[in-house]
Amino acid sequence: MGDFFTSMVQIWLAVGIILIVLEVMTATFFLLWPAIAAFIVAFLCAIFPEFAFIGQLLVFAFVSAILLVPGRRIVDTFIKKKASTKLNDRMARMIGQQASVVSIDGASLRVKLGDTEWSAISQDELMLGDKVQVAQTEGNVLVVAAIQ
Repeated sequence: MGDFFTSMVQIWLAVGIILIVLEVMTATFFLLWPAIAAFIVAFLCAIFPEFAFIGQLLVFAFVSAILLVPGRRIVDTFIKKKASTKLNDRMARMIGQQASVVSIDGASLRVKLGDTEWSAISQDELMLGDKVQVAQTEGNVLVVAAIQ
């Protein structure tokens, strides 16, 4: 009977390791909590060799569920909040970038940012070749300010 419970410790450790490996591969932070629960069950099996299998499953399910709710909140607060919300917003990523004035035609202004020319507006008096910084965007038009 002792060998069965020793093997249960090894089985739960293997389950935990497999879940950690899957978590690293997916990076969802969803499998981390059941992995921790599997390690806790392995620890309990090592301390209490007569721990029934149904009890192990119940502890695993309970601890997984208990860790999942606060765990998701922690991940959402610290990890996902830091992810850039501008990833797919090309115009928002331009804010703070420097460009140069390439044409001025009355009220119409064109600036070159990277390898693309953009329509722009500015409150500053600008001349050809002036360096500007993108302050904000309005649709597909850049709002620029002269760099002092």
